[in-house]
Amino acid sequence: MKTIRFGIIGCGRISSKHLDGIIHAEHAELTAVSDVSQERMDVLTKNHKASLYSDYHELLNDPSVDVVTICTPSGLHAEIAIQAAKAGKHVLLEKPMALSSIDAKNIREAFIESKTTVGIVFQNRYNQAVTSVKAYEEKLGELNYINAQVYWYRDQRYYDDAWHGTQAMDGGVLTNQGSHYVDLVLYFKKSKVEKVSAFGATLKHKMECEDTVTVNLAFEDGTIGNIQANTITYPSNLEGALTLFYDRATIKIGGPALNKIQYWIGDFEEVLQQSHVEQIENVYGNGHRKVIQNMVNHLLGAEELFIPGSEGIGPVEVIEGAYRSIKSGSVINLK
Repeated sequence: MKTIRFGIIGCGRISSKHLDGIIHAEHAELTAVSDVSQERMDVLTKNHKASLYSDYHELLNDPSVDVVTICTPSGLHAEIAIQAAKAGKHVLLEKPMALSSIDAKNIREAFIESKTTVGIVFQNRYNQAVTSVKAYEEKLGELNYINAQVYWYRDQRYYDDAWHGTQAMDGGVLTNQGSHYVDLVLYFKKSKVEKVSAFGATLKHKMECEDTVTVNLAFEDGTIGNIQANTITYPSNLEGALTLFYDRATIKIGGPALNKIQYWIGDFEEVLQQSHVEQIENVYGNGHRKVIQNMVNHLLGAEELFIPGSEGIGPVEVIEGAYRSIKSGSVINLK
């Protein structure tokens, strides 16, 4: 069977999760890596053979690369993804898809034109606690209210690296840490967001963007939701959580990274007894391996792409609406 050959662009902290996923995927191999830092490339590929490129365009021109995983600062996602599409490469794009909805839609159009595939790395969709609840959602009735909480800690050094917390390359806690939870709110709720209101503040860090935010959502079906996120939860990450208020049960998925069902009250409570805590090494969880295997299987014709690029646009639109609300002090209509 054909081997799907991967190249990684960007060798920062998340790139090791992509490398791990490629190594453990069936019918996949790493063939190339690109970063502006030779040291970072050397560290990432210490025990692996791969071509190294200081210019990502050279990687995109490498015929040995079928799929590019983009692990760069978020502000570079659109530029690199569109160039990858023009080069005829398939892409796995780290969250967020882009820093603006215009850029996100331009990415989608570029891949439609190139007839190649783009997938978004929202790996928490694969978490065991998440999949356990999703398996029962049709039996639980309407989802009337949803609340997401991201209570994490980042010290000042995290924001002193020239790109974290900047408007041009990263955004704040909602764009960075919170984007996974915006995605999960939309993934569970299914109804489109109609209105957004938000408050944000920079309370404990020296940075351009916010380190604390609360977002209120009004959905087209008349229900509401809320997202709270911060990186000031001293001294360490407390939890990433999602609480779901169905007709027939109230369920909280929590733990440091949505890795356990903390409570399930109401119908089908036996699911809580059957579930177990998914062991994780860090807040990134274990989903990257499944994201990468899914891309391989998709390109080999074995299964559908689980998180296509089109599903990366909605979270960007909601985040963009929240920032417009913070700036204007008004409710933003997303229709």
